[in-house]
Amino acid sequence: MNTPLSETHLLDACRQLFGPDVDLSREFLHYLQPSGAKAAFRQRARETHPDLFGHESPHLQQRQAELFRRVREAYDLMCAFFRHREEGLARHESPCQSAGRRRSAGRERPRDDGPRDGFYQGHLPQRPLKLGRYLYYRGMISYRDLIRALAWQRAGRPPIGALATHWGWLDDGQVRTILSAGHHPGRFGEKAIRFGFLTPRQVELLLFRQRSRQTRLGQYFVAGNVVSMTEMERLARELRQHNARTGGPKRATGR
Repeated sequence: MNTPLSETHLLDACRQLFGPDVDLSREFLHYLQPSGAKAAFRQRARETHPDLFGHESPHLQQRQAELFRRVREAYDLMCAFFRHREEGLARHESPCQSAGRRRSAGRERPRDDGPRDGFYQGHLPQRPLKLGRYLYYRGMISYRDLIRALAWQRAGRPPIGALATHWGWLDDGQVRTILSAGHHPGRFGEKAIRFGFLTPRQVELLLFRQRSRQTRLGQYFVAGNVVSMTEMERLARELRQHNARTGGPKRATGR
C-alpha cells in the first residue's frame, strides 16, 4: 500500500476492533503492537463470524457477512499500518511519525512520550483514575505497556452474550441478532435493551458479572515482573487514597 494511511481511518479501524471502551488517540496508534490488534481481531471474529449464522434467514446472514467484512477490513488496515511502521515507509500523515515530530519539537501534552520511550513525565492528574492509568501517570509503566495490558484484559473477559445465554436471559438467536446489528450504534447491552431482549437492570447485572470475572489488570504487570505483588498492593492502596481525595471510586480496579 503506497498511499498514506489516514489517521481517521486508523482510529475507526481500532474502534471496530477494540470497541468503545478503549480511549483512542495518536498515542494509542503509536504504541499499539500487532499482537494486541491480533488478539482484538480474534475476539471480534468469535463474535461476528458468518459461520455462526448459518441457520438464520438470508437477510440476517447478509447483514452478518457485512459486519464481519468491516471487522476484517479494519484488521487488514491495521496490518498495513504495522508494515509501514516496521519498514519505515509511513508518510508524514501517519500518526506514528506525527507523534515523533511532536516529541522532537519538545511540545508537552498530558500524555506526551518524552525521552523515556512512552513513560509519562509530569504531575499526577488530580482526578479519579483507574489502575492502569494510575500506573502510567505514576511513571511505573509506559503507554505501550498500558495498551498491551488493556488488550490482554479485554481478550480474556467473558462476552456479555455468553453470560446472558448461560443465565437463560437470551437464546443463541437473540445473541446473533444483536451481534449482527452493526448499523445500530451502541454496545451489546445497549442494543439488547433497544431490541427489547433485556432490561436495563439485567444489563447492569451482566456488566457487574463480567467485571467480576475479568482478570484484574494488576495481574498482568505482576506476572510480567513489572512490579512485585507487594508493590502492586501498595500502589492499589495509594490509588484508593488518591481517588478518595479526588472524589472517585475507592476501588482500585479497571484501567
